[in-house]
Amino acid sequence: MNKPVVSVIMPVFRNRNTLERAITSFLEQDFEEPTELIMGIDDSGDGSLAFAKEFAEKYPDQIKVHTEPYRMGQALSRWKAILDSKGDYIYFMDADDKLRNDCLSTLVKTMRNTDADCVNCSFYQVDEKEKEKAFSFSSSKTYNTKETITAFLWDMSLRGFLWTKMWKREIIEKRPLLLLSDHKDMFEDVAFCISMLSYCKKVVCIKDPLYYYYKNVPTSAMSVHRTDRAERHLWVFALIRCYLEKNQDKSLIEAFKKTTFRSYLSLLFDLSLDKKYGATKTYLKNVKTEWKEVKNLKKPLPDKGRSYCALLERAWLK
Repeated sequence: MNKPVVSVIMPVFRNRNTLERAITSFLEQDFEEPTELIMGIDDSGDGSLAFAKEFAEKYPDQIKVHTEPYRMGQALSRWKAILDSKGDYIYFMDADDKLRNDCLSTLVKTMRNTDADCVNCSFYQVDEKEKEKAFSFSSSKTYNTKETITAFLWDMSLRGFLWTKMWKREIIEKRPLLLLSDHKDMFEDVAFCISMLSYCKKVVCIKDPLYYYYKNVPTSAMSVHRTDRAERHLWVFALIRCYLEKNQDKSLIEAFKKTTFRSYLSLLFDLSLDKKYGATKTYLKNVKTEWKEVKNLKKPLPDKGRSYCALLERAWLK
């Protein structure tokens, strides 16, 4: 096969029931140029690894499998797959979702026509009854770097998902990047995105919903009843602040400052879910206390004694 134009990266863990749908949607793309699908697989014993290998044997020029003898977690699974990839453009998808058949062709065409560093699309949200609802934007938009970070932190047309975005390969080769390598981490998309977006001089958002997000499958983050969502979201906000301060870009730091209210609303939503599923009053109080420190840009972040301090030490990909 000729060098792929697009590399699709897909982490896999306990996805046997949805994996065929995801892989088939890749194989049925109407994009006529070479592509590759690289699956970073954590072997959970549910048959996902063996099933993926069957596809890789059947389509050796298009499908590759990367696995390790240890538990990688979603972020590291992605990164290992990226290291195996060869495409000019990088796109991410999840193993419990699927692509619209013109997803890759539309994104690549937009990338080429606009010379964007990143193209962001809309998506369909699919519920437990298989009903689809398009999450459409009111208009297509083009952002510079500061506008990109502001829109992303406001969670507007640039949502915190990796699977709505196609990237030029050279953006992912920039350093430093943020990689949450602990498989217990949540919101790794947000951390990874913010570091890559900070290198983008031009980001184009299109209205087309090109991705099907199955919100209520058992592997979806929103379907898992846990009591630490807010804390892990807080960690990512701390990491974003730390990253932007290390970059020493005053305009991006100002964008973070102006969007702390929106970030706090996200945190309150997560706190309500944590409380619903049994989080303690002490936990809820600690999250709010640490958030006050994270949003206060007049004082440096503590380097010890906080729940997020260990994360700040191990999240850098240099």
